[in-house]
Amino acid sequence: MSRYCHVLLLCAGSDRHGKGIQVGWTDVLRQIRRGTLAWLLGASLALTGTSLQAEDCAPPSARPAYGSNNRWIQPDDDSTNPHPAWPTPNALDTRGKFPCSRLFSWCDLDQVLRDAHVCALLVIKKGRLVHEYYEAANQNCNDGDEPVGNGPAKGYGLASIAKSVTATLLGHVLSDPARYGNVSFDDPVARHVGGLPPGTAIERVTLRQAATMTSALDYDENGDCLKKRTLDYAPPASQTLIEAVSRYSAGDPSAAPGRSFRYSGLDTALLGMAVEGVLARQPGGAPRHLDQALEDWVWKKAGMRSAARWKADSADTPIAPCCLYATARDLGRFGTTILAHWKAAHLAGATPFDRWVADASRVQVWPDHRACYVEQRRIRIGYGYQWWSLPDSEGFTALGVGGQFLHILPDQDTVIVQFGSWPAAPARARPV
Repeated sequence: MSRYCHVLLLCAGSDRHGKGIQVGWTDVLRQIRRGTLAWLLGASLALTGTSLQAEDCAPPSARPAYGSNNRWIQPDDDSTNPHPAWPTPNALDTRGKFPCSRLFSWCDLDQVLRDAHVCALLVIKKGRLVHEYYEAANQNCNDGDEPVGNGPAKGYGLASIAKSVTATLLGHVLSDPARYGNVSFDDPVARHVGGLPPGTAIERVTLRQAATMTSALDYDENGDCLKKRTLDYAPPASQTLIEAVSRYSAGDPSAAPGRSFRYSGLDTALLGMAVEGVLARQPGGAPRHLDQALEDWVWKKAGMRSAARWKADSADTPIAPCCLYATARDLGRFGTTILAHWKAAHLAGATPFDRWVADASRVQVWPDHRACYVEQRRIRIGYGYQWWSLPDSEGFTALGVGGQFLHILPDQDTVIVQFGSWPAAPARARPV
């Protein structure tokens, strides 16, 4: 098994002497302090082992599914939306200031972003949109699932950023016992999810373990089998989420529950089903599904301007670890909302949900991998509650495969959104 750790904000170019450029968070912060844009590129963070042979979860009779079950999340009507729309930001001078893939060359930021397969890049500082880029050629982020070309109207696939969204919904439930009952973070998931195989390891997984990805369940993330089994196959090969999850009810004998980190969409799926189990016990009128909770608790309150959609199984259960689509601007508003709660958590009068956001962004577990190196600086990336925690208290981030990022930098009052479509891991991934 090989392990790769890709540095954050890796500029895949060369400097004037042909040496590789590796750009760390300090560069981003330095440029933001100056009020300019620089080095706003991202690289994937692969913290889990990459198996040479992933699980083959396609049964022999499997056929591709045509169409999917979309659960729509509607924004508030503009007439009642208290948040003003973001105007188009003024253009910044980004000409010829960035090292790029051409040897001994300096390029415009747009060229660097095109070389890095970036489809969209937004920077929001102090609640104001200060930079907005979309790839005009539409050569990237064309997965066939969203026909709109790159731009403010396109609904981009958030990939694993949806995990951080799911954690936000869990935080709402845990923070309001008066409404949702006595739900403990140390409850077994099975208390809120019916139908899990009895007497198996999955019945003993707690909400806290699932939130920190320390369930120690025997599931291989590389196969992406939850998505395939619930969304990608046509009947009779397709399954509901509870059916797919139940296939992975055994524990990994080499891992310790609550201590051994293993990046796993299975854990997030359990969190999402637990939230839905809690919601199902509420009186009429309350949201029943993750998408309805996201609409009521976030989308209609944070000033979103476009409808989002969350793919669901045949039983209308959204696939919590993935498959959420939203515009880049709305993801930016989600980020600014999380940042506002993070700041409120450090003030008098903080609410339980404010404190949840702060706890979720802190390191709760250290992934079992060696360090990455940025500018010869050894760094470790920690994991909170479905959020990655950056080193030296520089902020926290949500990551999605292929170049999806939601960076939140509290000290700089800044949110960075990036969507990309990288064909594979960056070539400079350092084996560790």
